[in-house]
Amino acid sequence: MNDKQSTSSKALLMGGCLVALLWSGCNTPPPAPLPPERPNVAPQSPRAAEIRLPLDASLIRPMVQELLSIDLSTAIRIAQADNLDILQSQRQTDIARAQLRGARAAVLPRLVPSLLFRDVEGTVQGTRGNLVEVGFSTFEPTLALQWIINPGKVYYDILAAKKQLLGSEHREQAVLVETLRQTALQYYELALAQAEIAAAHQAVLEAEELVRINQLRQQVGTGIAADLSLAQAHLAERQQNQARALNAFYHRSIELSLTLRLDASVTLVPAAEHLMPIDLVREEFDFDALMAMAIRFRPDLEQVRVLVEEIAARTDASRWGELGPFFGLAYQIGAIGADEGEGLSSLEGQQRFSAGVGADWSFAAFANLEAAQAFEQQVILEADRKLDEVKAEVASALADATLYRALLSQSKARLSAAEEAARLVQSSFSTGTVTLLDVLQAQEALSRARLEHAEIVVHYNTTQVELLAALGMIDGDRLAPPVAMAGH
Repeated sequence: MNDKQSTSSKALLMGGCLVALLWSGCNTPPPAPLPPERPNVAPQSPRAAEIRLPLDASLIRPMVQELLSIDLSTAIRIAQADNLDILQSQRQTDIARAQLRGARAAVLPRLVPSLLFRDVEGTVQGTRGNLVEVGFSTFEPTLALQWIINPGKVYYDILAAKKQLLGSEHREQAVLVETLRQTALQYYELALAQAEIAAAHQAVLEAEELVRINQLRQQVGTGIAADLSLAQAHLAERQQNQARALNAFYHRSIELSLTLRLDASVTLVPAAEHLMPIDLVREEFDFDALMAMAIRFRPDLEQVRVLVEEIAARTDASRWGELGPFFGLAYQIGAIGADEGEGLSSLEGQQRFSAGVGADWSFAAFANLEAAQAFEQQVILEADRKLDEVKAEVASALADATLYRALLSQSKARLSAAEEAARLVQSSFSTGTVTLLDVLQAQEALSRARLEHAEIVVHYNTTQVELLAALGMIDGDRLAPPVAMAGH
């Protein structure tokens, strides 16, 4: 082997070693996107079933074609499998994974095959500067191995791609948390709409009974015509409220169907006969403890932190790309044959090797670097904003959970008192000791108490869902514990 071939072989060997080092250093897998263990924040013992909200599915008529009974755990499983936001976030993760493979591939050399044919006729300049008349053709098949690299830029591009993939995985988890939160809230809103239908139906029955009593009084001559008209107007109002409640239920069903990607023409109905308050987060946790868990387990917060690291890596890649050196190696093998009017000569072998280092500096590079650093600072500010938003979400969810925990027992007591008051007033009206206005007021108070009790029970559950989501700990097992529903 001559000296020239020895030099090229050594250079290729050194280049191959550098490729291997860069590949092994940049090919380490990113860490897991979420901590594997999340603490159990639910109460150790389930709540006693002293507060039960009845859900009567017999009052629901199909909106278009049929009814479909569904429970919360089923809704969660369908959302995890078919929700479009979750599927799109998974595709984004696939894109980031492919981009990481592309960034890693920049370390490897390129293989460049070529086939060149040249035909030269006329005058050319000779090696000594003289002009000569020529007429020939050449045919050159070659295969080149080229490696041109900016080591710093490639390294930070791969690091940024790793951070982008890690951020996409955290975003996928964040979308899952948000979708499960939305599914649970929509399910409970559907249950509330069903309870409102039951309350409206009960109000209609009571109004019909009031009309019947006034009609009997009219028949025996002890009634007042104005009382009957007022009772009939009261009945019409209650019937209108029932129709509105049913329409609101249909809209809640459509919203849940969209989240679950089900046929919106099928009316979804909660499968449970009773809805009870659920405790997803123990009440002894104070704000500091909840905030510490949110900082550790919120995937969207982790996504922002990883984004800051990604942008920092891209800033370093820009710095190397604008100012750093480029290294290049090229090795080419091929053959050449010529036709000088006597036919194509036999192909003669060729080997070419080149190596070099260079840079591409411009005044615009400093402006580009300044813009990259400014963008990095902007992302850091966005991370600070996200942390403030998380604090606000945890504080708001904690305040709502505390409020509705206090309202639960008060609401149950108010409903019992309103039911007893309505019963006593109705009995007194039958004996003529109270007026129709007293009955209407008692029924109105009872109707409001029923609706408010249903709202408080459902809103207590939704505040628990919001608090669990604020901690970033939502999953199907936590959202739908066995004590959440009663009776099927």
